[in-house]
Amino acid sequence: MSNDNVYTSSRTSMVEPLIIRLLLTSDLPRRPSNSYYLAGRTYIGYTKEAFNLARVCKRWFKWVSGSLNSVDIAQFYSKDLSPLLMMIRGEQTTKQKFPIINKMQSLTIRGFNFTNELIEILVKEQKEGHFDGITSSLEHIYAHTYGMGQIPIDFYDMLEDCKSLFPSLDSLSLYRRDDQEEYGSPTQLFLLDLPCFGNFKYLHCQIQRDTEDDNEESSEELLEALSRNPYLKYLDLTMQEGVSIGRLPYYFASWSNLEYLKIQCYTGFGDIGQEGLDILSMLIRENNKLKEVYLGNLGLDEMSFETKEGIQQALAVNKCITNLDVNYSLFYTKTKSTNIISQVVKQFKLVHKSFQDFNDQCDYQTVTDSIIDIISLNTHPNLTSMDITFILGDDEKPDQFKQRLVDALSTNTTLQSFSYNIVANGKINPSTTLR
Repeated sequence: MSNDNVYTSSRTSMVEPLIIRLLLTSDLPRRPSNSYYLAGRTYIGYTKEAFNLARVCKRWFKWVSGSLNSVDIAQFYSKDLSPLLMMIRGEQTTKQKFPIINKMQSLTIRGFNFTNELIEILVKEQKEGHFDGITSSLEHIYAHTYGMGQIPIDFYDMLEDCKSLFPSLDSLSLYRRDDQEEYGSPTQLFLLDLPCFGNFKYLHCQIQRDTEDDNEESSEELLEALSRNPYLKYLDLTMQEGVSIGRLPYYFASWSNLEYLKIQCYTGFGDIGQEGLDILSMLIRENNKLKEVYLGNLGLDEMSFETKEGIQQALAVNKCITNLDVNYSLFYTKTKSTNIISQVVKQFKLVHKSFQDFNDQCDYQTVTDSIIDIISLNTHPNLTSMDITFILGDDEKPDQFKQRLVDALSTNTTLQSFSYNIVANGKINPSTTLR
């Protein structure tokens, strides 16, 4: 074999697995991605396309089989759960399409009767000792609870009775429509009653409620339930409305082990008193575990500029947060300074949402000038990415401001990506990428 052929073969062997993984995780025409990301983990489920890829040759079968690690109970429409039980036990199944899944790490359960049947079988076999000495590779459950009826009760039984079978189970994704649940408990009770809730370190909750019920009280109950787990490392929470800024100090105190925090909420409530602000600021300043904070989609009532600046200053002195995403509800400075964000920050996003109202007392020119100085003076050596919404004053024209940014970037050596948009005359302009 010539050197050219050896080189080509080597390149092909390197590229092929990347192409296959891209096909397994990317959106395709008429089919959304079947992959799921949580806390740095990737769960890829079975699809017809994956099965066909695995049939090309033994080499591709090995790559596909090594990538697929997620099963949806909806795929067992034949109601034959034996392949799933084998995968839970870690046994190699030979039935139908499932031999291409070597190691099941994620299981999606839905409101079907055979979800109930699976849970009943697991509890029964565990009690009868059929799982003695067996440990499953399952680490993640995606619970789509609409239509489950009394499933939460059986789900509790499974988690309680099968703890030894699932020693790696530490992550839960919960999609719930409380306004459509005919049976079972509201979300906050579901979480509070969950056996071994403290074992779940990674939690992704997407909660939808009827508008009549989606209020501050019901949302606070949900957050209260979440705060009962002090071992959480990862929390991604989406709900329609109801977050109270006044309760944030309590939550931050409860989540002392949190490394990743993302809260999306369209509208929030209230201001925060000086005592609460002092506690929140202290907790943020002294937190040495929280690495990623995403609050850009957290809608809150407009607060005083002293409150906003107090939160900004606390974030600026934190020595751990590397990814920071906030909006103008939580960020302000009354004096120009390159110290408005911490030196350890690598990615910084400051956004304005269309639902936000602004405090007329705040002059956002100081925020704009501070950010431009950070860029032009290279004051943050770790900062590699920025996405900023600038609020322009009446006297500054968009074209002139763009030139200011271009000039600032011409002297910057650390930023690898930079995009921005502007709020001018009450309108949010489309985003522009300059690097």
